[in-house]
Order: sequence, then C-alpha cells, then structure tokens
Amino acid sequence: MNEDGADILAKFPGDQARVVWSADVAADAKTRLDSSATSRSVPEAEFTLRLVNDGDTGIETNYYGWNLFERTANGWRHVAPKFTPKPAMYLKPRRSHDWVLTLERDIDETCEQESDGSGTWRLRVGPIEPGTYAFAVPVERDGEGAVYAVEFELHG
Repeated sequence: MNEDGADILAKFPGDQARVVWSADVAADAKTRLDSSATSRSVPEAEFTLRLVNDGDTGIETNYYGWNLFERTANGWRHVAPKFTPKPAMYLKPRRSHDWVLTLERDIDETCEQESDGSGTWRLRVGPIEPGTYAFAVPVERDGEGAVYAVEFELHG
C-alpha cells in the first residue's frame, strides 16, 4: 500500500529514520497517528488527525511541523505548508494532540493554521484535487526519530 516514504522523509529536518504509516501500526501502539477517515469527497473534505502518546514517557514533536503530500507517478509531492516554524513541543504521557484538516477544491491557494484554544489545531488547505494524500508529523521517542504518516483518498 505505502512506499518507503523517502520523499516524505526528505522534507523533515533532523534524524527521522523512517516513516511509520498508520495502516501498519497496531491500534494499541504506544505512539500512533490516527485519522477519523481514510476516504472523503471534495469539494470540501474534513479529517481529524490525532497524534497519540499512550506511553509512560513523553514524546517530542512539533504541532506546526505537519506536512501534506500528494502521491504522484514519481512518488510523494509536497503540497503544504510552504514554511514550518521549528519549535520543539512535548506531548506528555497518555495524552494526544488533534489537527482538524479541511481540504477544499474550490478556493484560492491557501494554507491556514490556528489553534482553537482547546489544544486542537485547525488547518485549511486548498485548492486540492481528488487523489491520494498523506499527512505526516515528526516524532521523537527515547532518542529515536520517525515521521508518523496517515494516507487517505480524496474522491471527486
């Protein structure tokens, strides 16, 4: 289903050694990236993506560090965002962080992100066409870095 993710890893600075695809992770894994759906339809599609830390120690991540990719015949193409602030953030044990990603087909080019005050980050990206996409975030646990990614389909 998924490639090795070399195109995705190249977009993330640091020592991320591999892409961890959500489809390959057990539902009870200590660290995982869950999605509310694997398929939606445009002109407007919404996904809730949750980075989960069910471990006994914290993990380092960057809530701004998300990236959206589109699968092409040549691999994964970066879609958004154009710029990523690099602050390190700490996700405490037995906590999670949510992004609500809205993808729109019929809008001018945009990539917006904001916190809604409750800890959920709302993201809006467009224009987006039907295809296969991946949402990815950097994670470091116990000195080992990885990019956690979830793949989903957009239908027209």
